[in-house]
Amino acid sequence: MKTSRAPAWIILIVLAAALGHSSAAAFGNGCRVQTGAGEVSSADVLKQIYVEVKELGPYPGENFIKHEFFLGPADDDSYKREHIVVLIQVVEGVERMKIQITEMKNRPDNPRIQVAGKVRTISCKITARGVLSLLRSDYSGREIARLAPDVLRAVREKARLLKDFGAITPKSP
Repeated sequence: MKTSRAPAWIILIVLAAALGHSSAAAFGNGCRVQTGAGEVSSADVLKQIYVEVKELGPYPGENFIKHEFFLGPADDDSYKREHIVVLIQVVEGVERMKIQITEMKNRPDNPRIQVAGKVRTISCKITARGVLSLLRSDYSGREIARLAPDVLRAVREKARLLKDFGAITPKSP
């Protein structure tokens, strides 16, 4: 006789949510991301994106943080196929992060010009304790696990370029 494990998973997800462990609750299937240092959850990678974009800070005169990045190899953004916007702001007393990914397409009449294609988003909230939970996503858990490390790499590359050009100063420990 074969038994179903579904009730056990539901209990684990509810317990994780009650204890504040967002990665199991928000990313129900527990997608893991392979990194050079081992495996981490998708929620951990999204949290690191949040931390590193927040360190870049807001532009002068803005009360929110918004930075743009491109996915792809090399430093030249001209030929990269995915445009990313990360927005961090407080909404109704809760800090939220929205990651918008726009897939760029070549114009049929002039392939050197790229225009916006499909736009998808990932929306998260960050509690006062620093726990990240997924609010809404146009991506599946597996897609987030594949995409999040690339987004983090793009954030780090831009931060490195900004530091190299003196546009931002590294925070002192």
